[in-house]
Amino acid sequence: MRSRINWVFALLVLFPLTVFCATSLQERHQVGLQYAAEKQYEKAAQIWLEAAELGYPDSIYNLGQLYYFGLGVPQDLQKSFDYNKTAAETGQPKAIFSLGYAYYAGKGTPQNYSEGLKWLTIAAEQGNAAAQRLIGQAYYHGNGVVIDLQQAAQWYEKAAVGGDTSAQFMIGLMNERGEGVTQNYYKAADYYILAAEAGDAKAQHNLGALYSEGSGVAKDLAEAKKWISTSAQLGLAESKDALADIDALILAESIERRSLPYPELPANIEAYVHDGKRGCMPGDVLKKIVRNQKLLPVGDIKDFYFPGDGIYHLRIMEDFDTKIFYFVSSKNDGLYCVLSRYDNSGLPNDQKWEQLIENTRQKKMTSEDCRFAARHGDVCDSFDALRTSLTTNGFKNTLSGRDKSRDYVTVFGSEEGTYLLTTNHLTGATIVAGYSSEAYRNILLEIVREQKEVLQRRIDALKK
Repeated sequence: MRSRINWVFALLVLFPLTVFCATSLQERHQVGLQYAAEKQYEKAAQIWLEAAELGYPDSIYNLGQLYYFGLGVPQDLQKSFDYNKTAAETGQPKAIFSLGYAYYAGKGTPQNYSEGLKWLTIAAEQGNAAAQRLIGQAYYHGNGVVIDLQQAAQWYEKAAVGGDTSAQFMIGLMNERGEGVTQNYYKAADYYILAAEAGDAKAQHNLGALYSEGSGVAKDLAEAKKWISTSAQLGLAESKDALADIDALILAESIERRSLPYPELPANIEAYVHDGKRGCMPGDVLKKIVRNQKLLPVGDIKDFYFPGDGIYHLRIMEDFDTKIFYFVSSKNDGLYCVLSRYDNSGLPNDQKWEQLIENTRQKKMTSEDCRFAARHGDVCDSFDALRTSLTTNGFKNTLSGRDKSRDYVTVFGSEEGTYLLTTNHLTGATIVAGYSSEAYRNILLEIVREQKEVLQRRIDALKK
């Protein structure tokens, strides 16, 4: 009987007391956050110390951060490490990363790559992009592991998709060099753009170099100068040296524009894929390749709009022997550029594809999922949602494939127009990468008409 009374006492008194203490600690922690937001770090440290002594994990971690940066307390990396270790052992996610980084970099404790990677792997599996980048760095440089460029590329790409700027630069560099991945100037440019727009000086410099060569992007010396000037302003010495070279190229191009004959061009369309220096060809060369390689047109769409890039004439050519098809686009300059190649050998039966669709079937893509996929602010959602929308409106899947970077492409068409969808192979985020329809065409033509009218008014003003 006495034991039942003791049990009831514990249930009625001690459990509410425990809940009250937890709530009270959380409230005290929030007070500390308010002090920190007001840069009253000494008061924040005192509040968090009281909560930390009672075992509140978030306060333990935050106190470690104050000691790491010397905010409100004397800087002490050893104390920072001790607090992080205590918080990490309770499962506090940020502390798990900080502890891994402390071991990896030797901050407050002797450097220990093995122990660092153990904790960083836990953080990486929780989606921490910085942890994923450091694991990629370890495999790239051989820090505590055998150098493995393929593993490095995989971890860097995960971190890049998660928004880590340094990882975006590194996976761009690996794609440019062909380290651990198939060399891909187009993908390198995409990653460099993400990092450059976030302020990474090295990415800005390398992106400028791609624009100056026409590798992975259309050659544009003005754009090259813009990015290299930006990185030079951030203090990158090699960019300061490169500016004079860019100016010389701009001068030479202005003198020699359209005066040089085309060099000897290969007769196989494969030579133009993922190679910015030879990515475009005159129309007569394309006709020769189509005839010699026996490519068959499976799509010919005028006024096809790529968001962020403009209106093109899109042709889809297929080599029926290899089950490979190519996207070829052109503007009004007489040049045809091979955008990419796709394997058309049975995407609907691809197990990874089906699993990716299943994983995202009921999911609404977030801005985080779409961060990499929708660089130009394109429509972004799960493939299943976009497919449902299109098929409901009478569009049918006419083409499917997978490119060299493992991303998926699908084309939906009807008498009213065509939509091109691309799906990121890591997140399942799908964008409308391009489209052509009567409604959009009328809107685009109106925009072009307005631009022409503005230009004509400027010309008329100059004449006066």
